[in-house]
Order: sequence, then C-alpha cells, then structure tokens
Amino acid sequence: MRPYEVCLIASPALAPEEADKLAEKVQEIITSTGGEVSKVDRWGKRRLAFPIQRQNEGYYFIFTLLGTPSSIVEAKRQMTLAPEVIRFMFVRQ
Repeated sequence: MRPYEVCLIASPALAPEEADKLAEKVQEIITSTGGEVSKVDRWGKRRLAFPIQRQNEGYYFIFTLLGTPSSIVEAKRQMTLAPEVIRFMFVRQ
C-alpha cells in the first residue's frame, strides 16, 4: 500500500455537523475500498483562493491514508458523485 494525502473541500451550505458526517462518509469510502485512514485534519470553514462553482467558502479536510491504486480510483469515483464535495485532490507522498 502507498501513502496518500487527500485535500477535500465541502460545500459551505452544509452545517458543521453535516460537514463532519461527510468526512466520516469519505473515511468509510476509503476503508471500504481497501485503504486505511491514519489521520484527519479538520480545518473548518475557510475562504477559497478563487470562486469554485460560484462558492467563495468551503469546509476543508485533509486526510492522510494508505491505499492501493485501485482503491484510490474507486474513492475518486465515489467522491465525484457526491454533490456536497466542491473539489478534492489525491496526492501520492
């Protein structure tokens, strides 16, 4: 398994509790596809550097994980389908 870091920006229209539930859902997606989440940093609601989907703010989450390339592909697919996710990026460390 390889180490990855994931930056996720969630919609600012969510309540803080809903944003935390989304982070838990992402953790479940990663673990269900064969990955292991070792750390989650919740940065809270922050201003975006530039508007994304006409949004100026978003909830930031940073996940540190171990995963296989196939599990990362499946996690990306499922995150793309989630309407609450504004943007995400997987980086291999």
